[in-house]
Amino acid sequence: MYFPITTPQQSDVADLIDYLKIVSFETDNLLLPPNMPDLSESSVATGIEPSNNTAALIVRDGDKIIAMAQLFRSIWPDTQHRATLVMSVRQSYWGQRIATSLMHKLEQTAQDMGLTQLELAVQANNLRAIVLYERGGFNPIGLYNNYYRDDRGEYSDAYLMTKPVF
Repeated sequence: MYFPITTPQQSDVADLIDYLKIVSFETDNLLLPPNMPDLSESSVATGIEPSNNTAALIVRDGDKIIAMAQLFRSIWPDTQHRATLVMSVRQSYWGQRIATSLMHKLEQTAQDMGLTQLELAVQANNLRAIVLYERGGFNPIGLYNNYYRDDRGEYSDAYLMTKPVF
């Protein structure tokens, strides 16, 4: 099935908040705490504004947002050729190649932004995502101990992964 990938608009903010609250409960593999009490419309609206340093994409199934991805360019002059990638997909849509399609679109977006390297961190126990990223051309460059700290105060490690963009 085909799901369109689009750039979010300010009119999507309420739907994005609903989406982020849902995915925060579906997996422990995100940087989002469950229920996201501090999530405001203004912070989400700011996060999706197009700029030279950020890019956002969403995927919809009808009126429902089912996936989201963002790029964040480094703010430091000597590393502005790099951006961090974050991505999530509703659990009921896993295995439908939505994340793969998002990664391809983000790579095109990264090229348009003049980036030459994408980076991400993935929980070391998230084998499904690691395989996805490796298939997408990302390579692990190291293990970061105690990278994540969950709402219970427990730590988990993350692989740092990079991909050249040409």
